[in-house]
Amino acid sequence: MGTIRRSQVIKACKAWADDEYHEGDNNWTIFSKILDECFYYKPQLKQGQPWCHTFVNCMFLLEAEPKDRDDESKKYDAQNYLCQPSYDNLSCGCTFGAQYFRDRDLFLPVKEAMIGDVIYFGKRGEESHVGIIIDIEDGRVYTVEGNKGDMVAYGDYSMNYTKISGVGRIPFDDYYDDLDGGTVEAPKEDPKPDPKPTPAPVIIPKPAAPKGKKYTVSVNTHLNVRHGPGSGYQVVDKLYNGEEVTVYEEQNGFGRISNDMDIWVSMKYLV
Repeated sequence: MGTIRRSQVIKACKAWADDEYHEGDNNWTIFSKILDECFYYKPQLKQGQPWCHTFVNCMFLLEAEPKDRDDESKKYDAQNYLCQPSYDNLSCGCTFGAQYFRDRDLFLPVKEAMIGDVIYFGKRGEESHVGIIIDIEDGRVYTVEGNKGDMVAYGDYSMNYTKISGVGRIPFDDYYDDLDGGTVEAPKEDPKPDPKPTPAPVIIPKPAAPKGKKYTVSVNTHLNVRHGPGSGYQVVDKLYNGEEVTVYEEQNGFGRISNDMDIWVSMKYLV
């Protein structure tokens, strides 16, 4: 598949949901128009059909790189950039999509869900609705879904919701690149035991506080504050767009935003 970034897909989903996009007469949608023009479906019968999976496919298509598909040959190659090959599918496509992931051992229980996964609803093998997971917190999954009440809308479900069939794992090319933009969390790993005993901490008086440099947070949602200079460290707080911080030290693309505490944020989202 082409280069697709989770953060960009999630950003696109939120934009359509925030805009409260509604279908037109007879189930007409811009998403079906885009995919039909790319010759993704054969024959072009998606317009006027249920469009929840059409929305999902279109989000991955629009955010795939390269985006230049002006000539006919690139249009026919569009399926290479999507999350599931629906070239011969004629209807909603949910059962086809779920089976695609199952055939590749990429269909997982919702308890193993990650942000960016495709979430399916309905009886296993008879899935009837689909969305994209944009956040996971406190045992709940938050989604954006097409054809939800005839529009693109947000969803909010308990992981114990019995009508969730499972999730399809997308093999994103940038599995770790977006992790500190505020929406995507790295998978948690079991801590490895330290073979050596941890020595007692040595307390050394700190020198006079260095003069830091001021920045402004620039993110779409929130910026994770971590207990160390890297995306693998524990998240201890969140900052929001427009907040001001002072960076006292930089390491590995992260900045320490406290003179007396070991808390860091990604410099990519500071201006």
